Amino acid sequence: MEKQLSKRQAQVLKLLADGLANKEIASKLGISPRTVEFHRIQIQRRTGLHGTAALIRYAIQHRLIDDDPD
Repeated sequence: MEKQLSKRQAQVLKLLADGLANKEIASKLGISPRTVEFHRIQIQRRTGLHGTAALIRYAIQHRLIDDDPD
């Protein structure tokens, strides 16, 4: 059963899908890169997905990001 992401996890996932690296996400959110990695691991556990491409597809399907590049 899929669990809902926390607000912070959704923020991290959106920024990850926007192409930002962990250090960039950390800087933008005012947290450490290690905390970003922790959130990413938790996102993977909650969704049952692994890999950036799968997480981006999840973000698009759940309307966390827009799949239209324009």
